[in-house]
Amino acid sequence: MQLDALLHKAGLPATGCHVEIRRICFDSRKVRHGDLFVAIDGVALDGHRFIGDACRNGAVAIVASRPVPAPPPVVVVPDTRRALSALADAWFDHPARQLQITGITGTKGKTTTSYLLRSILETAGRRTGLLGTIACELLDTSLPAHTTT
Repeated sequence: MQLDALLHKAGLPATGCHVEIRRICFDSRKVRHGDLFVAIDGVALDGHRFIGDACRNGAVAIVASRPVPAPPPVVVVPDTRRALSALADAWFDHPARQLQITGITGTKGKTTTSYLLRSILETAGRRTGLLGTIACELLDTSLPAHTTT
């Protein structure tokens, strides 16, 4: 996909650059030729420190939260985490638009209600996923949750 087309689809500022993007990557060690590298401001490390590594590994464009000297085009955005989210959403053609999402709120009974609702929907033949404080489940895959409300 062309960089400017991806940026437009993600609602980010265009660069006027039509370089071909093969993948989106936020880990400089995993960058390959043709990748768009997104420099994330981390808690322990700042991804901007690794822009040089990403370029040496083949990044053809950079998304950063501040201007940086880099040979490929640099797209400056206020928040690279939000930009990464928007870019991934656009790259995969907005998959969440095809989901029906139900949120359950309240003081007590959220987990019970979510499991009951999932059971009802599955009995009706619907494919379901569940994100909660116990687990994150999709089809036959279950991962333990590490956060609570």
